[in-house]
Amino acid sequence: MTVKGGVNDMIDEIKGKKLLVMRGDAHSSNIVRVAKKNHVYTMVADYYSDSPAKKLADESFMTSVTDIDEMVALIYRTGADGLISGFNDDNAVLAQKICKKACIPFYGTEEQIKISTDKRLFKQMCEKHSIQVIPEYYYGNMPDEDALRNIEYPAVIKPVDGSGSRGVTICFNEEEMKNAFSEALKYSKQKKIVIEKYMTGADVLFDFIAQDGTVMLSAMADKIVTEDRKNTPINHANLLKYPSEHLACAKKVAEQLCGMFESEKFNNGVIFVQAFYQDNQFYICEMGYRMGGTFAEITEAFCGYSPLEYLIDFQLTGHMGDRAIKEVCNPKFDGVGGVLSILLNGGVITSIKGLEKIESRADVVNIIQTSWVGDTVNKGKDLARIYLKERRDAELKAAIEEIYKELSVVDCDGKEMLMSVNSLIF
Repeated sequence: MTVKGGVNDMIDEIKGKKLLVMRGDAHSSNIVRVAKKNHVYTMVADYYSDSPAKKLADESFMTSVTDIDEMVALIYRTGADGLISGFNDDNAVLAQKICKKACIPFYGTEEQIKISTDKRLFKQMCEKHSIQVIPEYYYGNMPDEDALRNIEYPAVIKPVDGSGSRGVTICFNEEEMKNAFSEALKYSKQKKIVIEKYMTGADVLFDFIAQDGTVMLSAMADKIVTEDRKNTPINHANLLKYPSEHLACAKKVAEQLCGMFESEKFNNGVIFVQAFYQDNQFYICEMGYRMGGTFAEITEAFCGYSPLEYLIDFQLTGHMGDRAIKEVCNPKFDGVGGVLSILLNGGVITSIKGLEKIESRADVVNIIQTSWVGDTVNKGKDLARIYLKERRDAELKAAIEEIYKELSVVDCDGKEMLMSVNSLIF
């Protein structure tokens, strides 16, 4: 499904260049679309013959992205000018190594990518710059009895280098904490865990864009979930709402974060930071130095530029966009944006109705479908992300209600699979 709205073409020098996309999942399909819109020749590499992005790309390859030498050989063989890692921490780690070995542009250093994928290293960087982080009770392989006694419940245990809420458990007592150790360690490459204070404040997302050493806040969103999903680890919020209602309060911490990234030489690329706003204080949680928290379609719809286009430009040329970010960044937005995740109950999808009609709505900027008929999904898996542009909160609420009335997803037993959003409050 295509992005609607204004087209902000990148500079002429990327036209005709070749971009290799790592992994061909549904979100990578959007990278392919945006690159093709800007007249870039697109190629997709992964080890799946039916990857969605491969169906859209100009060329595709059955190559494992985890095989660094094979990926470098593919770059040489195809004449690829650049490689883009997409929406995954593991991809970012691999892409940095591949690009370095192939002598093509990559926006970050190995140490920067390491910091961005390690919760403890990121928190240490924040503390170095006097930025408040979530209080921590323990870090290591396994807490002893003394460490356990110092934990105040509820508390959160997570793998120090995990992502996507895998291995994360909210614990309300010591017994639950002990039972959660193995799950957290299972998702940690380092086999280390971190135990933190459980935050109950507003969950917010900062998006930054970096260009030639200047870092600016590009957007800020509130992560909103239904009442039944509160107090549970979540990967997808039901709704990301732009701009955050806490944007005005965030001026100081946003400036601190920009200053930190500039000082630490995060010179180019896109950055997202997750945080909580509680007791009139922002508590920084974790970061990503990649696409994934940055939803470029929303920024483009309201501000006329796409962070994804800037990133594609850098990966192809070593230059981050043709317009100075100081001229285009405005996180206040003129209106209300929403990224609506259509979440499903578990089962086998046998029917999907309504998506095409929803795509035709004037307020729908983009739809990225991630599940299809025949897929077996677990509870909480998303069917699609729907990107909305409205003028005010009331219109966003009305749009969500209308979308759920139009949409139907049925399992093999004839049961509706859509998770309810009746308790979604904002």
